[in-house]
Amino acid sequence: MNNTKPYKHEPEYAENSRDLIAQEQLKILFESLPNSLLATIVATILTAFLLWDFSNRATVVAWVCSMNIIVLIRWLIYKRYFKSLSISGNLKTWRFRYAASTFMAAFAWGSIAIFLFPEENFAYQSMIGFLLIGIAAVGISSQSAINSIASGFLFLTLAPISFRFIINAEQTGWSPGLLVGLLLILLLSLSKHINKVILQNITLRFESANREEQWKKSEKKLSHHIHETPLAAIEWTQDGIITQWNPSAESLFGYTKDEALEKHLKDEWHLL
Repeated sequence: MNNTKPYKHEPEYAENSRDLIAQEQLKILFESLPNSLLATIVATILTAFLLWDFSNRATVVAWVCSMNIIVLIRWLIYKRYFKSLSISGNLKTWRFRYAASTFMAAFAWGSIAIFLFPEENFAYQSMIGFLLIGIAAVGISSQSAINSIASGFLFLTLAPISFRFIINAEQTGWSPGLLVGLLLILLLSLSKHINKVILQNITLRFESANREEQWKKSEKKLSHHIHETPLAAIEWTQDGIITQWNPSAESLFGYTKDEALEKHLKDEWHLL
């Protein structure tokens, strides 16, 4: 499901740097979506296998179908995004589509604790808990570009299983629920940190690109000035090798640019 084609949506014109950063954040989210969907399919199959003998099978089938529908919706959004010619004027719309489909997936994962929880088997309860923690960890790597989306995904995925363990404290004790709750807090903190690093990298990259663009403009302006000035303009290295020879120098010394470049100032013309 991974798209190997070059990414289509490079940052477009925006009124301010915030819009450029928002475009880049959205780009990161959609670029990582195929791998996330592939992980979702694998995890869905594994979850169904674990719950098949310990939960109502009709409910398991319904859950698997729901998850596959959500995966299909997210894939269609991904494909439509790539086909879109412009996103600069629709950032909020695309962000909402991504967030809504992501929260649907997170709710489906969290619903395991409500509809598919293996009541009498603590070993499988623990397996489901570890599986959901793994899903949440994968979510951090693919969604932390926008912290609100990553945080919502983490909460909807892990909060229900944490509450379910706490409700069943008489059977399993308080430790599983508190442990999942603690891991949720740690993952939320980690997601916030990763988001901060991503934003710093985006900002630095744009600042570097802007400095390079300004340098090129200055160089082009200086080159035009040297070419048009009525004064002879000659540049040379510390070793005396000529690297610039403008039209006025050609008129003054009688040598063309091609004849003068890469020559030494003392060669033939005795300019020094």
